[in-house]
Amino acid sequence: MGGGAQQRLPRSATEDIVFPGIPGLASTRLLGMQYQFEQISRWPRAAIERQQLRQLTALLAHCRINVPFLRDRISRAGIRPEAELTLEAWRDLPPLTRREVQEAGPALFALRVPETHGRIMDWATSGSTGTPVTGRKTEIAQFIWMAITLRQALWHNFDLSGKLAVIRRDSSGSPRAEGRRQADWGPSIALVYPTGPAVQLDVRTSVVEQVAWLQRERPTQLASFPGIITLLARHCIDHGIALPGMQTVQTFGETVTDEVRLLARQAWGAPVCDAYSAEDAGFIALQCPEHETYHVQSEAMLVEVLRADGTDCAPGETGRVVVTSLHNFAMPLLRYEIGDDAEVGPPCPCGRGLQVLNRIAGRSRGRVLLPDGTWRPAFFGAHAFAQITAVRQFQFAQIAPDMIEIRIVANRVLTIDEEAILTAAVHNNVSAALRVRFAYVTAIAALPSGKFEPFRCEIAPL
Repeated sequence: MGGGAQQRLPRSATEDIVFPGIPGLASTRLLGMQYQFEQISRWPRAAIERQQLRQLTALLAHCRINVPFLRDRISRAGIRPEAELTLEAWRDLPPLTRREVQEAGPALFALRVPETHGRIMDWATSGSTGTPVTGRKTEIAQFIWMAITLRQALWHNFDLSGKLAVIRRDSSGSPRAEGRRQADWGPSIALVYPTGPAVQLDVRTSVVEQVAWLQRERPTQLASFPGIITLLARHCIDHGIALPGMQTVQTFGETVTDEVRLLARQAWGAPVCDAYSAEDAGFIALQCPEHETYHVQSEAMLVEVLRADGTDCAPGETGRVVVTSLHNFAMPLLRYEIGDDAEVGPPCPCGRGLQVLNRIAGRSRGRVLLPDGTWRPAFFGAHAFAQITAVRQFQFAQIAPDMIEIRIVANRVLTIDEEAILTAAVHNNVSAALRVRFAYVTAIAALPSGKFEPFRCEIAPL
């Protein structure tokens, strides 16, 4: 597991036996998955792909019988049940778009789910992409989610005895300055290991309220969206506020930039640990415990990163992300194009055979339309903002085919040299053909989910 694993014992389900811990049934299953995960992660990539194809074969057989919408799609792609499934044959199946999933609705629900997959649960996305989706998952799919949550904690050696603070949207009602609290970190971890308490605050509270809350709670781990982390870190740096005891910053839901990692270390001396997931797909990738790249969770997900022509991206190339959850038999999403871009990485020096992503570009709406009609991922070199301490918050917006507007919340108007640094970042990372203008604003609103959009495309598609 990640460097310097702590000496921890599982929670014992046997009265008066604490050493060694004798886990109960639920925790034994989760621990058993950790053993498998560790073994599989060291397999060669080709061996992992062979097992994925075995699982896909079972999933396709289920879809042919129980999901008429997908049965017809599989048949039209020429994937025959009697033939051995190969990756080449699999890729004859056209990707499924978010719009298709939304329009299909219950037609994607399985008529029957194997009893051993447990109860069926509903889920819904936040709609932050403009295309909200609702669906179903099985208890087994939820169990896999829990197992990967535990894997992340073990990989990154989280101090489970400490206090976890989470800042995200609270759906239970209006935001409360005191937040909410619970006795542990949630069942994914607390079923297996004793943990400290967890507290949660709604993102609709102000940055000042959030920092004051963190000062009162004194957590060892903070979890939130990268946009929130940026605002909190800048506020702490500006006002000389220390958060002693902070060990790790856990991020989710948005693209993590170099700036976010830099600010977290500068403000609190804490590294950022990121996870790439989607409500409609599950865990997609976790940050490597030894590097800042990402390992696809290949035991649970087949991930393809594709060029415009549908072929696989090579290391160093960026393409659209297409995912297939291997275990959700209630609403199978085969080759689901979730609307994200990612850059493929080479094999990781850590030695794990799991597929590598160098970075996640975020939603495909985060693509810039260049004057020549081509699209490019919206990588703007946001780390350049770390050089300019006056900047509190920023957002890029494409307002014309040849113009990017940089919206800035700042303590003052930037100097000509500072604006030149940011202009150069756009030109060097995207295209010198783009004009850049600056707009100074008092605030940049978050989406209803609490996420911040680092880039907005505000021109009509071609």
